[in-house]
Amino acid sequence: LGEQAIETYTYIRSWKMDYPESNIIKYVTRHPYKGKSLEDLKKARWYLDKLIEEVEKEKEQKVDIQG
Repeated sequence: LGEQAIETYTYIRSWKMDYPESNIIKYVTRHPYKGKSLEDLKKARWYLDKLIEEVEKEKEQKVDIQG
């Protein structure tokens, strides 16, 4: 890692991320180093897909409420 490296945990905490966001960051940042690159990227995608679904539902609910 370079001089500007930051621990994933420190980065996540500094942005006050929730569980889905933190797992996306965790899996994307560790994928080249843990020997399970493809598996980690698929896990990150799973969390990202779930997060997108949540945001879409929230948006739909706002539209329904506002009419």
